[in-house]
Amino acid sequence: MRQPNLVPIIILEVNSPSIAQDKAIISEFLGYEYTSTAMVGSYKGVQNPSYIIELTHKTIKDVLSFAIVNNQESILYLDNERRASLMFTDVENGLLDIGTLKAVHKDIALESDNWTLNPNTNQYYITQ
Repeated sequence: MRQPNLVPIIILEVNSPSIAQDKAIISEFLGYEYTSTAMVGSYKGVQNPSYIIELTHKTIKDVLSFAIVNNQESILYLDNERRASLMFTDVENGLLDIGTLKAVHKDIALESDNWTLNPNTNQYYITQ
C-alpha cells in the first residue's frame, strides 16, 4: 500500500558537545527554535543523536551546505514517499539510493550498522 505524500525530510547529525548545543545550532540554521526530540542514530556502527529537518523552509542545497559546515560525510534524504537516499557532502560520491525507510523490530535494526530510533515511541527504523 502506498504511503500518503509526506513532507520530504533530512536526517542528520551535528556532533556538538551536547544535544542542547546541537538544537541551538539547528535553530540558528532554520531561523526558528528547533524543538523536536533528538533521535538516536547509528551510521557505520557509530551511535549519535540525529535530527529530523522537514524540507518546508530550506532546500536540499541549504541542508547540504549546513552538513558541510558541521563536518558531516552525508545526510539521509527521505522523499515524500519515504524513499531513502544518502546524499554525500563531497561531489565525487554524490547520491546513493538505499531503499525505503521502514519500521522494524529492535533486534532487526541492531543487526544493521545504520538505523534510527525514535525514543518517544521506541520505534526503530532502517532502510531496505
